[in-house]
Amino acid sequence: MFARSITPVYIRVRAQKHEEAMANYQQRLSSLRSESAARGSVLSGQQLLSEWQLSETFIGATATGFLEAALETCELYKVTLDQSLAS
Repeated sequence: MFARSITPVYIRVRAQKHEEAMANYQQRLSSLRSESAARGSVLSGQQLLSEWQLSETFIGATATGFLEAALETCELYKVTLDQSLAS
């Protein structure tokens, strides 16, 4: 019963954090591609590397957001993080 009340809150917070990370990624990717287009360069190895690194940053931000959502939900519902929960 308790888990059912926590789940919607976690899903909402997780979705919010994911959307924030996605918006940041899309903005930075657009900026990166605009800069490349302004230089008149075609898709280069450096451009691919920059986009790959940006993707890695997005994945890290998404994972961090999911963890933060879980911790915020636990804090909201005063769920203590003990060894059994951590396992």
